[in-house]
Amino acid sequence: MFSTNKESCISVKILPMLFFFGLIIFAFTACDQEQTAEADQKLTEYVNTFIGSEPLLDPDFIGYTPPDGWRVWAGLTHPGPALPFAIVQMSPITEFGTGSGYQYEDDFILGFTHTNLGHWNYGHIPVIPVTGNGITIDNLGSHFSKENESAAPGYYTVLLDDYDVTVELTSTHRTGNHRYTYHSSDEKQVVFDLSRSNNRVRDW
Repeated sequence: MFSTNKESCISVKILPMLFFFGLIIFAFTACDQEQTAEADQKLTEYVNTFIGSEPLLDPDFIGYTPPDGWRVWAGLTHPGPALPFAIVQMSPITEFGTGSGYQYEDDFILGFTHTNLGHWNYGHIPVIPVTGNGITIDNLGSHFSKENESAAPGYYTVLLDDYDVTVELTSTHRTGNHRYTYHSSDEKQVVFDLSRSNNRVRDW
């Protein structure tokens, strides 16, 4: 025999409604998870690897007026690619013997080094692609513009104006990977300037 009391009838009527609302909640949860996954995949687009490489210059912000020609402390960071706990940390060098070797306001690159930890450390094995003849250690390096420089997590690129070469850098835990695109038909060379680093080279 079937129960025909009022409470049983109400329960039978409520079950389809609960099932329907459960489906709606499940659908919204699934959509939310898909949107979260898409957002996670694009988070690197919001990372600015140049942050910390430019000094603070606003006296109202830093609390004093720095002397003329004096570079206020920056974050001592570099924009080049590096993985956590890696042997290799690549970066352009704009001035040796400085915080990280890279100063955002500079417009001249001396080379691309492979051990950049910041705070006057390392900066070993400077490499730079060049074109033409008459290149010496004394005139090694190239001007560049911010319009032709960009960086993202794991990637850095810049156009060396003096040599008309596009440089692209990325790295693994143990290797630094360079790709050079020579836009000029002049003689192509790659120079290793092993006599310099961001801290003093004791012996070679």
